[in-house]
Amino acid sequence: MQTLTSEGRETAGRLWRRLTGRLAYKLFVPFTTIVILVVVLLSVVSDQRLRGEAVRRSIDSAANNLLLVNRNVQDYMDGIAQLTLPQLQYDDLIRAVLNEENDYGSRMYLENYLRRMFYSRSDLDGMELHIVKTNKTYSVTREAYNVVIRAAPDSGTARSDWYRRLKERPDNQLYRSLLQLEPGPAAAEGEGERFLAYHRVLRSIASRQPQAVLTVYANPSGLDTIVRDAPLEQGEHLMLLSADGDPYYTDDLGFYRQAASGGLVRKLAPPRPS
Repeated sequence: MQTLTSEGRETAGRLWRRLTGRLAYKLFVPFTTIVILVVVLLSVVSDQRLRGEAVRRSIDSAANNLLLVNRNVQDYMDGIAQLTLPQLQYDDLIRAVLNEENDYGSRMYLENYLRRMFYSRSDLDGMELHIVKTNKTYSVTREAYNVVIRAAPDSGTARSDWYRRLKERPDNQLYRSLLQLEPGPAAAEGEGERFLAYHRVLRSIASRQPQAVLTVYANPSGLDTIVRDAPLEQGEHLMLLSADGDPYYTDDLGFYRQAASGGLVRKLAPPRPS
């Protein structure tokens, strides 16, 4: 057998090292690339998961806040409705309504009844009691530091659209938004302080005929306290809408107008029962 000389062994070693070095380099490049791609892919997936989890937590937090606000708003509306229920005084109130035209005592009873109701809440901006038979309206307003009650003929209530809708409702009550969406004379006269009108029909128990309509006007102070529980992030807006899409509150009137013109408000309204 032939043996390699030392020079030949060195030459063979150099060739082998060169060959293995090139092979290692060729394997190193794709292996490193694969490792980098795997690390990048895992980073992207992890980042997407973290972002998704953050979005879900944000959505859950917003949903809980809105649920709390909605519950408090419902309690607020129910409180106003409860205020207008005569309860044990129903018979006395209807008797005074029927006799107020010719009986001074009945008129005093109605004025005192309205005055007590008005003083019972700090978020009331005014009240009205419309007598159906005589088309007369008792109105309660706050002027300076005094509460003033006036009685005057009123034929506009009977012809109003809300009065017609109120008489058709089986529950004898109607909430109506007074939110000032556009600047105008009403806002200049101070009506813009009223955001809600609540109407209740008072009927005779025997005939079920409407005898009077009690109206309560609320200022936004009570509602403002409730919506503070819903912190808004950048780009978020809060609107309180009726089933018909009428706004009772919006943090941005410009956004509401845009949402209404774009059809978003109509989409948010619940479907009407067929």
